[in-house]
Amino acid sequence: MPLDEFDIQRVYSIHDAKQIIEVYQLWKSQLVFSVAEHLEKTNLPVSLSFTSVISQIMCDEASGRRSSFSNVKLPSV
Repeated sequence: MPLDEFDIQRVYSIHDAKQIIEVYQLWKSQLVFSVAEHLEKTNLPVSLSFTSVISQIMCDEASGRRSSFSNVKLPSV
């Protein structure tokens, strides 16, 4: 799911950890690295999206999900 889309509730109970892990695929992770700059008018650094790179998807070996994934590329801006 792209980061700019609103999320809809997909779990019936927020207390059902196994369902949350499965629905939101929390057993796999991906890192994004970006260069950011500090602007005078803001307290927090602002990420420069054109500098972002995304890692390969990393899966939790203990979960038994060992699918192979390819590199994911950012859409051109």
